[in-house]
Amino acid sequence: ICRRVPLLVRVDGRLLPSLGFAAVLRVLGVPPEDVLPQEGSITVGAKTLPSPIVIPLDAEGNLLLDFASDWLQEIDARSYSGQWRALDEFPDDEDLKKAFGGRTVLVGSTASGSGDFVATPGDPMLPGPLVTFTTINMILTRQFLTEVATRWVWALTLLLPLALGALVAVERPLLAGLAGVGFAGALVSAS
Repeated sequence: ICRRVPLLVRVDGRLLPSLGFAAVLRVLGVPPEDVLPQEGSITVGAKTLPSPIVIPLDAEGNLLLDFASDWLQEIDARSYSGQWRALDEFPDDEDLKKAFGGRTVLVGSTASGSGDFVATPGDPMLPGPLVTFTTINMILTRQFLTEVATRWVWALTLLLPLALGALVAVERPLLAGLAGVGFAGALVSAS
């Protein structure tokens, strides 16, 4: 399941940007020498942008992706051939200029028979180009996900059911006791 992507890949001893990250650098006009990889983040545009972008990364150096919940509704996906014909037939059309002016355009297949699909937490068949779109969109809008520390996950996993159990115990002590035993059993089997 695709949850994260590398932004930089080492090839023959050099760090190269992934397609989505390279598109961001081009859109922002940031040269490769103004990309600073660090432990847990990449800083983009410290010298060239008025406000540099600090991209949080996971422990392996990947960007944690936040996919659109309903990409068909949230993303302006258009037919490539239809847009190409329209541009060819009406090169001075103001509506087309408005539709594409100042935008980053990705060309990729979303057709069900194309074979370029990835499984994500919210969609078992997400078109592959949307991974690149998500990468670009997250960086340009500066809307990032970060992982919750393991200690907080365990704390919430333990405390939330205990708090709920305490509320139930006031009304139904027997039910609360059985739920507590079931929860303890689930924790033991999960670890």
